[in-house]
Amino acid sequence: MKFELVKDESGKIEEGKSHEAFEEFLGGPRRAFNILKIWQDTNHTIYGKNHRYYKTKDQMFRERAMRQGYTKDEIDAFLILP
Repeated sequence: MKFELVKDESGKIEEGKSHEAFEEFLGGPRRAFNILKIWQDTNHTIYGKNHRYYKTKDQMFRERAMRQGYTKDEIDAFLILP
């Protein structure tokens, strides 16, 4: 199942309704809050000798969210929210 943003007749994204639809997609406001908290607590990471390896915030967020039980579709839905 894929998440889609809610748009009005003119095609503009309705932020409030999109966020409500996102909460419903995840199964409730608690899961929506938790994924937001994961995003806020995530930073990019540089590791390895001479800093050769770099992970973006999105990469680190995806890894952390997957470990917390979120699916790829749920993570993608969070990342497209306005």
